[in-house]
Amino acid sequence: MSKKSISTQQQAEQAIQRLGDWLDTRSKNNDWSNYVGKNGLSKSDIAAECGIARSTLYTNKSLNNMIDAANANLANAGLWSLSKPTQQNQNHDGADPKDTEIQRLKKLLAEKTAENEALKRENNRIHQAVSSLAPLGGRIFPGLE
Repeated sequence: MSKKSISTQQQAEQAIQRLGDWLDTRSKNNDWSNYVGKNGLSKSDIAAECGIARSTLYTNKSLNNMIDAANANLANAGLWSLSKPTQQNQNHDGADPKDTEIQRLKKLLAEKTAENEALKRENNRIHQAVSSLAPLGGRIFPGLE
């Protein structure tokens, strides 16, 4: 039997699914510290665990966004800092309101990005379920053909 080759789009969807599942597992196990590199989560470790080419993690925008969102969420949770403090920040006693607002917006962006990726994964699961049921006959969802 010959193995059916899958399209690049399907490979990308599978990679997004694998990374999403991996992120979900890390959240449940709360073992993020096992995967921290110099600048946040180690893409090499992630690639090895997810069975995704490391180059794919760097070139696929969706995968990059998912990792960036996870890094931002973990930094906001205080697990590590994504930026090195500057001399100016070290000498500054009070928090600059603009910096506070920027951090708040970065956190919101990271949360919305993660939420968006989760919704995309859920949409993909539903689409796959509907696609597998449609050939069985009948209309599953009227108007969605």
